[in-house]
Parts: sequence; structure tokens; C-alpha cells
Amino acid sequence: MRNALLAGARSAAASLLLLAAACRAPTAVAPTGRPQPARLSPTVSPTPAATQTVEASSTPTATSSSEAPAIAATGLFRLTNDPGIDRDPTWAPDATRIAFSSDRTGTFEIYSVNVDGTGLAQLTDDGKFGLDKEAPDWSPDGKRIAFVAFFDLYLIYAFEVEPAYSRPFSAVDDSRRSLVSDLSTDSTNPAWSPDGRLMAFTMEDISFVPQVFLLDPRTGLTRQLTFGSLPLYVPVWSPDAKQISVGSGPLGNLDIYVMAADGTGLTRLTDHPANDGASTWSPDGRYIAFGSDRSGSWDLYIM
Repeated sequence: MRNALLAGARSAAASLLLLAAACRAPTAVAPTGRPQPARLSPTVSPTPAATQTVEASSTPTATSSSEAPAIAATGLFRLTNDPGIDRDPTWAPDATRIAFSSDRTGTFEIYSVNVDGTGLAQLTDDGKFGLDKEAPDWSPDGKRIAFVAFFDLYLIYAFEVEPAYSRPFSAVDDSRRSLVSDLSTDSTNPAWSPDGRLMAFTMEDISFVPQVFLLDPRTGLTRQLTFGSLPLYVPVWSPDAKQISVGSGPLGNLDIYVMAADGTGLTRLTDHPANDGASTWSPDGRYIAFGSDRSGSWDLYIM
């Protein structure tokens, strides 16, 4: 029975990493030091869509072979252009760079790129070990990035960003490594609180049910935030740090829930037989965007 539960949870962890990514000879990138940051020009900023549904497609669009973005009249522009898979984008707090995971070297590693598509930098390197890294999340002060790495379990690590521009971080043999999660169980979906004092993430409880846990990075102490029979995935803090949105339900029928930052008042926001997941808050905290396959393909919605 336990093996079945563990297998199911492992499958859920893998699926939720991909779900979060859906809503959020390959060329190797050599470390060249910290790239100069870039900012988006107001003349090419994306224009809000007229509708509340935006299709999320993995099909490459026609662009030049360079990393520079192709800017469309609609405001949509391409940041990367590689035969590999680029996913899990996360903004730097100063809005000058975006971190993401990519398998362009054969193994999923963490990269960063300027918001105009220049200055691509590889920040992690465990290619010789074949260790995939996913779901990066930038700390609010911009100094660290947390991510998920798969050994025999999904584990959460964090690293200092600045040194990684000169020497990419290794989760296997790097003296700088910092294990965030417990070594004994799967942990996924790290999310820094807006003030950087806590990190929320998903980890199995003693009953092998995925729940939300909180870590204090200063002390290394972890505590369980939610308790119950419902599995909870992909915690996301509201901008004011007063609420956390999560995905919950059986795989194939996930819905969006929200709760207070202390884990109380879990409230269901969506109720649909399809998957609703990978939520993200608007900067003013009034809206939540999420990915859903309710139309038969993965699209983005706002509520």
C-alpha cells in the first residue's frame, strides 16, 4: 500500500512540475561573468489581451536563429530560440532578467536571460551527472534562486546567483550547495514569500499526502502549514503575503484553492472536471491567472 502511495505521489510531483511549467546538437552556454542587465522599452511592452483566455502553445514560432527576441505587433516577443525545451520562467525582482530551466545541453539546467533576450547565462551545471533541475524561483532580494532537482527523490536546493555567473552551481559536488528540503521525501514547487523570510513548498506529510510546508531560510527550520486529506500543490503567495493559492484534487481534476498565510480558511475558487492549476497573482492581488485544459488544450485564464 505504501509503495502504491509513493508511486502515486511521485507521479503527482512530476505532473505538477510540468503543470507549473505549462502556465510559467544543442548549444552549450559557457560562463562569461554576469551579463549586463537590460530593461524592456515602453514601446515594446506587451499589450494586455482583449479577452481573458490566452492560448499557451509549445509550438515554436518562426524567428531568426539568434537569441534576440522577435517583437510582434501585438507585443508578444520571443526571448529564447533553441531546439531544446525552455520552461519555468521566473522574473528577477528588479525585472531586468528572467530565470528558466532548459534541456538545451541534454540535461535540464537553470539559466537566466535579459528581458530583451540578450545576455544568456547558464547558472547550474550537473550535466555529467544527468541531474535535471526545474521550477526555479528567485528570492525577493534577487540574491538566491531556489529550484527542484531530481535524485532518487525530488529535492529543493537554493544557490547564490552572483557567483553562479562566473562558475555555474552544482547540486552534486559544489561546496556552495544548500539543501532546503528534507532528504527523506519528495519536495517540489518552492515559493519565496514576498519579504523573503519564508519559503513555501509542497512535501508529503506522515500519511504521504502532499501538503504545504514553510521553511525559515535563516534557521533552516521547517514546519507543516496545512493538515488534511486533500493533496495540495504549487503554493503561490499573494503580493501582500496574507494569502496562498494552491492546486488541489486528483490528477486530471485539479482546482484552484486559496487560504490564509497561516494555513486556515482553505477555500475553493474553481470547480471544473478538467485541470486548473499553476496559479499566479496579479501585482495588486486582485486577480489570479491560471492554466487549464478545460477547452481541450492548455489555455490561460484570469479570475
